[in-house]
Amino acid sequence: MLLKTSDWMNGGSPDDVLFLLRDTPITRSEIRRRVSVLAARLSVVPCRTVGIAERDPVKFLTELIATLASRRTPVLAGGNRLASLEPAPDAVWAAEGAAAPAGSAVIPSEDGGDAAMDLPPISPDAELLLFTSGTTGKPKPVRKIVRLLDREAEMVSEIFPDLRRLAVASSVDPLHLYGLTFTVWVPMALGLTRIVPRLEVPEDLASVTVPSAIISSPTFLRYLDPAVPHDAVRFILSAGGKLGSEAGARVKEIFGIPASGIYGSTETGVVAFTREAGRGDAELAPGVSFIGDPRDGRIRTPLTETGEASLDDRIEPIGPRTFRLLGRRDRIVKIAEERVSLDEIEKTVLGRYDFHTVTLAVTLKGRQAIGIAVDQSRSPEYDPTRVRQYERELRKLLKPAAVPRFWRSLAVLPQNTQGKTDMDAVRSLFEETMTTELLPKIRESTPFENGKVSVTFDLEPELGWFKGHFDAQPILPGVAQLELVTRFASQFAGPAALKEVVQMKFTTPMTPGDTVRLTLASLDPEFSANVKFDYQVYRNGSWRLASIGRLKLCKAA
Repeated sequence: MLLKTSDWMNGGSPDDVLFLLRDTPITRSEIRRRVSVLAARLSVVPCRTVGIAERDPVKFLTELIATLASRRTPVLAGGNRLASLEPAPDAVWAAEGAAAPAGSAVIPSEDGGDAAMDLPPISPDAELLLFTSGTTGKPKPVRKIVRLLDREAEMVSEIFPDLRRLAVASSVDPLHLYGLTFTVWVPMALGLTRIVPRLEVPEDLASVTVPSAIISSPTFLRYLDPAVPHDAVRFILSAGGKLGSEAGARVKEIFGIPASGIYGSTETGVVAFTREAGRGDAELAPGVSFIGDPRDGRIRTPLTETGEASLDDRIEPIGPRTFRLLGRRDRIVKIAEERVSLDEIEKTVLGRYDFHTVTLAVTLKGRQAIGIAVDQSRSPEYDPTRVRQYERELRKLLKPAAVPRFWRSLAVLPQNTQGKTDMDAVRSLFEETMTTELLPKIRESTPFENGKVSVTFDLEPELGWFKGHFDAQPILPGVAQLELVTRFASQFAGPAALKEVVQMKFTTPMTPGDTVRLTLASLDPEFSANVKFDYQVYRNGSWRLASIGRLKLCKAA
């Protein structure tokens, strides 16, 4: 039986373990006590909304339930939304873990032994406010209703019945709808135990020792380490971006089970699912159906007030209830699971600097980020030597994923026959090339025998990789280390391309002027095995390990 939100604190058993904090149980009765204390504080504050920016699962749940029980509206400010929201005269913030907007009152949620209050039932018509980038890239409020979130939890339990018998561990926070649904509403509705703290890096999977469901994102799953104990994982869910077929196959290889996938948005809630993320077509969730031609992206859904919604993506219908995603209808792209508006970046740069630009998502030096091309004929103040300064200034105006990382400039942006910017020509500006500016010269090397070779080189201060990493103390970034492995592998075993990062760990930063030794192993012309590598840096008369890892390489075209 699923618990409605109104029964979260009064239903079930007081001894139910809602959280397992490093093997220490936190029961329903304890959470109820904490909620009662915070609700009592809120009850005497003349406010209508309470801002919540807490990522700690226990504190978040305490703040959320206390806010709803005190008849206030929770405002969930995920990402960098706090900096974008103006303080309201009728708002307070329960946010010790993050800076509230200047001028806002803050209600501490730490338990100080204050008086508690009896908790009234939470109304099914109570509301929450979440923020999404929408179609403009600006924080856009989206209203969610408790009874519809209850319905979504019911829908999820129908799609994934195995969740009913598992604990839940998560690498995502609850400040966005995906995390809110799968790490708060579904566990509370099903009475599941949450494993805390949140999984920050793949190595944290070692803390999962009871049969569990992992709620995660493609970014987290791409860097799984098969050496980390994971025998307790029984279910994996990925959302927030495309996992990809290769990453999906690797997840299945490591865990012995595929990662399921969810498709939806803050506005629509869960729309569809797949039993194996990265493969197969998406299937509409129970109660969801297309309206008219599926390619128009209109759906009926029980998760919105109107019973209808529009999809942000173009789709290709496969069957009556299955489809394939073809990409976004607008100029919103995803960088590391963050929705980023290309239009908003261009408007921000134009407003701040009067630079006329076009932006796009690019992958360069092994890193996916925003590339920006500047039309110099219309941007006379643009100075290519100041791009790092521009980036620092834009961090105050844009979310981190939206800050352009790769800059190019042309006398005039290329045009096609329709008089529009030729995006293929712009994209070609960001094609990777390895120049002598980026490739250090080999000082010495061992003979290439039995798939193994070591090369020693100096990290000269003028090496291009140090530009922007970082101003106070430059270091050789991880993407540079991966690129150098690929390039040196090409010199000894034939043209190679990076296919996948299997594992990589850092121990000692490498800085300008260092002498470095790179050792490659399991290297063969067919690249039939994972290439192992390690970097060592010479310090104080001895070699010290700097980083170690494994890659999958393939023949370069």
